[in-house]
Amino acid sequence: LYIVHPNYHPRKLTRTSATAFALTKVPFVRGPFLDDNITGVTITPSSATGATTLTPSSAIFNANHVGSYWKIRHDASNSAVVKITGFTSTTVVTGTVQAEPDGTSGNIGGTSAYTTWAEGAFSGLDTAATREKGFPGAVAFHEQRLYYANSLEEPQKFWASYIGAYDSFDNTLTTANYAFNFEVATEQRNEIKWLSSGNRVLNLGTTGGTFSASSGDTSAPISPTNIMVNRDTNYGCAALLPKRISSFLYYIQRDFQKLRELSFNFDIDSEISSDMTLLAEHILKDGTSIVDIAHQQSPNDRIWCVRNDGQLAVLTRNPEQEVMGWCRIIAGEDASGDGE
Repeated sequence: LYIVHPNYHPRKLTRTSATAFALTKVPFVRGPFLDDNITGVTITPSSATGATTLTPSSAIFNANHVGSYWKIRHDASNSAVVKITGFTSTTVVTGTVQAEPDGTSGNIGGTSAYTTWAEGAFSGLDTAATREKGFPGAVAFHEQRLYYANSLEEPQKFWASYIGAYDSFDNTLTTANYAFNFEVATEQRNEIKWLSSGNRVLNLGTTGGTFSASSGDTSAPISPTNIMVNRDTNYGCAALLPKRISSFLYYIQRDFQKLRELSFNFDIDSEISSDMTLLAEHILKDGTSIVDIAHQQSPNDRIWCVRNDGQLAVLTRNPEQEVMGWCRIIAGEDASGDGE
């Protein structure tokens, strides 16, 4: 289980035995990184392997970079990743050259002053007051990759791992199994609030609407060289994980007062987002906000919406039979409504 928060390093919850779990920071391998440096600033490592000290020609480091990853390239075929372990000053940090994805020891290739380097896409201490680039705020599995999205630095970007290696973001090649990233470029700053794996697409819920990422070919998965992202609707999303009933996706609108159903409409050959509260607008508005949603499969499909006043709004839904109905549950009351 992967857990994310924009102010904290992603965590991985692993079950190690029948009665024990381990919560650890995700050990990123080979990225992800920001774009390569294009300035004249150099970084000089004291050692090409193992423990090393990085000395830049300009003040680029700060204390928030402890725990972050930096890529240093010696030449076209030699580069390595350094994890920052200590901060001395803005021009001196210590770190460790990381192992390669195949387990071999990392080697920068030399100790010259290098202009080709890249800062890790994520960084910052575990406190909002001292965050730097920030960490991803959304995560999902899709087509044997782990996807992260929405850092403070790049809220419209998502990062896809190496196939089958969920902690590796090695993008040294562009073949189908390697990692990649993609920025959703639109006319607005659409922060990605959630990711959801669909039948043929990866659904993206943003503050400005919903999008679908796919290869464009129903028989092929997304790859570094085969990806397209299309806008489905312009109804913005709240930062609450959506739920699925069959092939239909249910999410809370950005104003926290509407539940929407995302489905494919063959008449217009596109996704549509239907307002599930159209005939019962009060059911969510009376609580002013929704704090969480859940899906119940049996005996009937229901979407449970927890309002901020503690009341529950429940949608019973069967899209195939066009069944839809709302009810409200007030905790502590019996059928007579007197709480006894």
